Amino acid sequence: MINNVLIILLTSLLTIFIALNQLTNEKRFSIFYFTIINIAIASLFFYKIITVNKLSPLSMLIYIIVISIIIVSSFIFNKFTINNIEMLAIVNFLSVISTGFVTRLNEYAGVKQVFMILIGYVFYFSVIFIYPKYKKIRHISVLLLIVSITLMIFTNTEKFGSNNWLNLYIVTIQPSEFTKVFYPLFIGSLFSIYDIKIKNKLIILGSITTVIIGIVVFKNDFGTALLFFALFFLMGYVFTMNRYVVISGFVLSIIGGTITLKFVTHVQNRMLAWIRPYSYADTMGYQIIKSIEAFKTGGLIGRGIYNGSPTKIPVVISDFIMAGIGEELGGVFVILVLILFLLLAFITIDNLLRITSNFDFYVASAIIILFMFQMFVIVGGITNLIPLTGVTMPFISYGGSSMVGSFISLGIITKIIDKGGEVANKPFRNRPLTRIKGLFFVMVGTLIINLMIIIL
Repeated sequence: MINNVLIILLTSLLTIFIALNQLTNEKRFSIFYFTIINIAIASLFFYKIITVNKLSPLSMLIYIIVISIIIVSSFIFNKFTINNIEMLAIVNFLSVISTGFVTRLNEYAGVKQVFMILIGYVFYFSVIFIYPKYKKIRHISVLLLIVSITLMIFTNTEKFGSNNWLNLYIVTIQPSEFTKVFYPLFIGSLFSIYDIKIKNKLIILGSITTVIIGIVVFKNDFGTALLFFALFFLMGYVFTMNRYVVISGFVLSIIGGTITLKFVTHVQNRMLAWIRPYSYADTMGYQIIKSIEAFKTGGLIGRGIYNGSPTKIPVVISDFIMAGIGEELGGVFVILVLILFLLLAFITIDNLLRITSNFDFYVASAIIILFMFQMFVIVGGITNLIPLTGVTMPFISYGGSSMVGSFISLGIITKIIDKGGEVANKPFRNRPLTRIKGLFFVMVGTLIINLMIIIL
């Protein structure tokens, strides 16, 4: 229990330092502070894991790699004077929690997870250094999106009820995770480069979005469909600054949801499990009930690492990983994770309001909207705030495609808001993006209130 309290206190300290840096617009706390805190959190987490596993070489190896990642990534940021140290602090923290908890569940899965995170960091820094030099990305974004969509069509492996995996024999990938990278790049190109009427741009983007949604729905991946649907209308709102775009999206979501609910059995089951989970406790409500029980059992400060029963929660290593974390590390820790995601969004948006490059502005806006909605959809689903849909928790859930795709996207954001040559001295007004920032605050606040209701 003392271990838990120390982890929560250190996470609180990390959150406060990042918030103060952001709110005061000054770098009161350097990368040194963030590095030390993340190393301390990792050490507390892995001390318990290594002790329980009786000095297992695998657990010790994973711990050494995690500490090395934190130190090396901080050194690179400091060496090349990359300004967004708060972003690195957040992603380092999330990587620690992801690797630590996956290792706690399964050592061998922990080895794979830390390996995928390591690859993710390689892509992250590659994007940071290559992105500003490779201007052709604006013009080949269409080709990249077409390739990823084509791969989505030919997926041949089913996992967790969705046929959205492509087995290449050497490796199995999830093409939709890379579409989440290329779709924002295409939005940036369409909205900033091509000299087409606004109406026609929305028609083109709407048509491509419809194709993507159609494919993932056919593959039984309704969570991803929801993300692309929301992203299309919110980016349409940011681009046109017309609130009727959002209203149209809301109306279409009701119509589309009603039709889907009437004809798709899978969606009907999810809706019944959401409304009356305990009436279907042995079947479709089982996952939700176990998730809610985990949060209740964990309470505010958790039962302690290895003192809970997260393995009783179905798919705890992936979609339901936050439920397992909530049981062992507590509701306060989960709330801090949500706040860190909110700070990530605020840091991105506040910097984007100074960006003069339209392409960069739209790309980064789309990525951060996608991150936040994905976080909301999965946490809202496992706490029964909204019907459950199968998406991963960015930077935390077990998985290679999702992890690498998230790191690539974050690398793009990091470099965009770090580019000194294309930043204005004064922020320009973009009411839609400012309002979306408010929407993120409401989303996270709602998740926190709902979680507290479950716990208390």
